[in-house]
Amino acid sequence: FWLATLQLILDVFRNDIMRLVLRWDRNSRQRIPPRVVLYYIAYLIYAVLVLRMGMRSVFLNNGANCPNSAPELFQASTVFVSLSVAAWSTIILGYLVPFCFVA
Repeated sequence: FWLATLQLILDVFRNDIMRLVLRWDRNSRQRIPPRVVLYYIAYLIYAVLVLRMGMRSVFLNNGANCPNSAPELFQASTVFVSLSVAAWSTIILGYLVPFCFVA
C-alpha cells in the first residue's frame, strides 16, 4: 500500500520534483540533463517493481489470508493492480509496438 502511495505522490508532484529537486524546467529550450533521464529511468524501474509486487500479492499468492483478514484493502489492491496492468498494456501495445513497425 505504501509503495503505491509513494508512486502516486511521485506522479502528482512530478513537476515540483523536476523544478525544485532536479532544478530543471520543462519549458526551457535546453537539452534534458542526465539527472532527469536517470530520474525517469529510476521511476520506471520503481513502477514496474511495484506492479510486479502487486501482481504477485493479488493474483499469484493463493495461500494468503489477505482476502479474509483485510477484504477492503485486498479489493483496493486488486483494482489498482488491474488498472496498472491495463495502463501498461495500453502503453506497450498502443504506442511502442506501432512505433517499432513505423521506425
